[in-house]
Amino acid sequence: MQNLHGMDLAGLRAFIVVARCSSLTAAGDELGLAQSTVSRAVQRLEREVGARLLHRRGRSVSLTPAGHRFLLWAESTLERYRAMREELAAPVEDVSGRLRVAASTTPGEFVVPGLVSSFTAVYRAVEAEVAIVDSDEVRRRLSAGAVEVGFVGSSADDERYLHEAIGEDEVVLVVPAGHRLAGRGRVGLRELDGERFVARETGSGTRATFEVELARRGLSPPRFEVAMTLSSTEAVVSAVQDGCGVGLVSSLALARRAPGRVAVARIRGLSLRRRLYLVTERGRTLTPAAARFVDWVRRQIG
Repeated sequence: MQNLHGMDLAGLRAFIVVARCSSLTAAGDELGLAQSTVSRAVQRLEREVGARLLHRRGRSVSLTPAGHRFLLWAESTLERYRAMREELAAPVEDVSGRLRVAASTTPGEFVVPGLVSSFTAVYRAVEAEVAIVDSDEVRRRLSAGAVEVGFVGSSADDERYLHEAIGEDEVVLVVPAGHRLAGRGRVGLRELDGERFVARETGSGTRATFEVELARRGLSPPRFEVAMTLSSTEAVVSAVQDGCGVGLVSSLALARRAPGRVAVARIRGLSLRRRLYLVTERGRTLTPAAARFVDWVRRQIG
């Protein structure tokens, strides 16, 4: 069987059967392999992961704590492999039409283009349209039927929508190089009082993450002087780089920037890690293109 990241998928299959049978001999009988072959397969896995996966007691075996964790990963990996083989073997000509997607700025700029590009490279008869708007507008467009699939940087307590986490991000403070806070690593919230601030628009997931965390901790926001309000993460970073003020942005936005033009800090005492979500409208029947795309995304991040 093929390898996955250097790991033998046949070895994963053997390990799963051993875990179910609690016996190397019984697993060998089920797989049609000698007990010694199964034992060597598990030993190879243990060397590769650098941990003992089995307790061996005479003829029986049991999972170690590491083995229990590895079993969950092994089962998930083989299921994803099986599903992907089925998808790749299936004809793609039956999926066509327009795929309408709306994404908020952070996933829209840094996550969604890769997902859509890889999907349409396989399903070439699908024409994708991606609108980048704020998180609130993504959900409004879903409700209006203007799009079928959305990606947002904040969830909403609204039963009309299904939010599925597809990744993580962190909101960080970005300041111009040479700013008094540059190189500090972490800064106090009150140190931001009086700073010129490049803000994101109301409805932005980045802005909501900051405001929700302040409210959760019962803190008042800094007394910023708002220099400007922008609707793009990249625009905020560029404005900060040009010395217009400080801002809060996704850490993903900084991976593409050459170092040295801006500095990053975290606000002491605040947890600004967040999830990015795939969002669809509950109870809505998706077109074949949208349904296949949603399945595709789940497999990419599963």
